[in-house]
Amino acid sequence: MDASNLEATTVEEYMAGTANWRTDLYATCGTVMSHRESIALFQELGVKMTPKLKEPSAVMPFGGTYTQQDYAQQMIDEYKEAGVKPSQVFAQSFSVEDVRYWIKNDPQFGRQGVYLDGRYDDKSFDHADPATWSPTMEQLVGDGVQIIAPPMWMLLTVDDNGKVVPSVYAQKAKAAGLDIITWTFERSGQLVSGGGWYYPDDKRGNR
Repeated sequence: MDASNLEATTVEEYMAGTANWRTDLYATCGTVMSHRESIALFQELGVKMTPKLKEPSAVMPFGGTYTQQDYAQQMIDEYKEAGVKPSQVFAQSFSVEDVRYWIKNDPQFGRQGVYLDGRYDDKSFDHADPATWSPTMEQLVGDGVQIIAPPMWMLLTVDDNGKVVPSVYAQKAKAAGLDIITWTFERSGQLVSGGGWYYPDDKRGNR
């Protein structure tokens, strides 16, 4: 279960962050794997792979020489070393610069790189107002980005008749030629309490 107590002062308290209406029944026997080990497992299972390049916790360039670009390339290199076909990998990042890097430097993998759109935390960004989008959908396509991945609430809105319809964000993305992969609800709250982060409370997606 993806949960934790961020106010914890011990490991036990940190791990006890699962809501009381969820279960840790299946969270007691996991094995932490290296990236290479996970690739080998996915190959054995015959599934496609959607790795996310996490934001580094260290200041980059790490050690003065290991850059963000080195980090982005290393993730792709481990798929190449394992003989994974580029068509089986959908590399993801919240940084559009990472996706641009893959497109430019490893285009076979970069062509289906996924831009995770986390701009909802940017106070200058309003997903309902295209004038606030930088880059725009057209600029992303011009850079070679083919897939964008926002949270689901950015893709939907409610019209004046109370009907759920595609948002201007969704319409603009499709019109520009982008494919869309949205985020799932695995961490949603209880609907009786509003549903949590994945369920905005107005047409603009304010939470």
